[in-house]
Amino acid sequence: MPYIPQLVLCTLILVAGVAGWTWGPVAPWALVLLLPLPHLIVLSGRNLGGAGSFRMGALVTIVGRFSGVFAFALLVLCCGWVQWLRESLGARLDLEGWPEANFIWVIFPYLIFEVLNIDAQSRASCAEGPGRLSWRSFHLRMFASTLIPPATYLAIAGLVGSNRWLRVQVEQVELVGAAVFVALIGGLAVYLPALFKASWRTYELPPGRLRTGFEEISKSVRFNSRNVLVWDTGKMMANAAIVGLLPSRRVVILSDALLSDLDEDELKAVYSHEVGHSHHHHVPVFLAWSVGVFLLADFALRAFDPTNAIAVLGIMVAFLGAWGLAFGWMSRRFELQADLFAMRVLGSGRPLVSALEKIEGTLRDKATWRHFGGLRRAHFLDECTQDPAGALRFEQKLKRVSQLGYAICVFGLVAELGLMAQGLPEDRTWAALGLGDYPSAQDRVERITNPDPSLERMVKRTLDVEVAVGTSADSLARAWSRWQERDLKAAADWASMAYLQGNLRAYLIVEILEFLEGEEPLRGSLNPARLPSPWRVELTGALEAARQ
Repeated sequence: MPYIPQLVLCTLILVAGVAGWTWGPVAPWALVLLLPLPHLIVLSGRNLGGAGSFRMGALVTIVGRFSGVFAFALLVLCCGWVQWLRESLGARLDLEGWPEANFIWVIFPYLIFEVLNIDAQSRASCAEGPGRLSWRSFHLRMFASTLIPPATYLAIAGLVGSNRWLRVQVEQVELVGAAVFVALIGGLAVYLPALFKASWRTYELPPGRLRTGFEEISKSVRFNSRNVLVWDTGKMMANAAIVGLLPSRRVVILSDALLSDLDEDELKAVYSHEVGHSHHHHVPVFLAWSVGVFLLADFALRAFDPTNAIAVLGIMVAFLGAWGLAFGWMSRRFELQADLFAMRVLGSGRPLVSALEKIEGTLRDKATWRHFGGLRRAHFLDECTQDPAGALRFEQKLKRVSQLGYAICVFGLVAELGLMAQGLPEDRTWAALGLGDYPSAQDRVERITNPDPSLERMVKRTLDVEVAVGTSADSLARAWSRWQERDLKAAADWASMAYLQGNLRAYLIVEILEFLEGEEPLRGSLNPARLPSPWRVELTGALEAARQ
């Protein structure tokens, strides 16, 4: 999916914006001014190349591929888009809690910018007519397919979050949150082939000599899959893929351009290459390394415990960059390993090299993030033919890399589960507070050795509460009563309790009260205008007085 890098960058920008790493005024109207930016950048690259400035044109063209991300970065980081939404919607828009439905408004401009970027790319790449329409339609479908996994995750998360008990458990109890997250990701992995089949315009490869040849290859290497699909790209992309982890659901996909450009032996080589990825378990290895790197990042955050949002973002970017480099290194070599597998299945590397020549036009030694160039891959197969022992050493090296990934993943999971289990008593106490079950919270905190001071303080607030089950309305009323007594700490604690119990706007009261106490700075120019009337009047006046 070619839009994954853009989506990753968009996520980093979103994290930075939500964390408050922004500059400039709150200027949501800049959204309108930024709309022409993708067309300006992309078409400028085309015009520079046409005017003879080939290097500058090529550079601007590369930048143009990310023009939607660039426009989104300007809006979020320099024009206060997230801050404006917080004030306008009265929403927390924080990555620490369960995903809010209002997050769609945070990413909505990026979707617009990327669609405009695709339109600009179509105008720069194709003359006006059916070709341009086909190009635009194909890339819009590709962009949509990239969005399917995160959109499905957010939709399911929204359904889970609609149940108050489950939402509190997921937010406050790390073990429950991890279990739900694993279940959601596992479900996505299982049903990913069906999702892509619906969005990629695929159909079954019809019966015939080619399909029979594929089935014979599968039997010879004991490979099982649900189906072989043809991907209708309008003959714009010559590519193949294997999608799915479970044999009962995974599918092999060949694009229509491959089927029209390659002969039967070459197609068998491509099919064998994709089967090689499954044979060597490349996707599970990638998953193991990804989980391992994620857990290492979590350990780093726990160990250093940075309070500065920039430091947190810096650690995340460092680990994400390390993961990107490791993923690229492994991906290029896993492609070579799949090539080697195909050569062994067919008894010759010539069909695969011939396929690469037709796909690339001329074999080139130009590597990408995920693939070596065709010339390097052809030389690799020649080397393996001449030096079988060297091929075995290469595979042993990759086997050790895979085993290291599994080991890091297992070690990280065991350590993470240990930390979660260690924090389980406190987590369950926070969950009891969130559900308003004060007697249970009081009982649990007494059995904890050295409880977190803030948790202990919050539980003590409930000792004089007579109601059996607390509610967010009751907690907010108690916060107001303490505010009237000018007990800011107690007011902030009860407002925090109201937030735990489901009043999402109570977070603004907490932040303002902590600012008035001198404990925390305000994140931007938070506006109390959307708070209930008594709080709105009182806190507006208090903020004005504090800022003078």
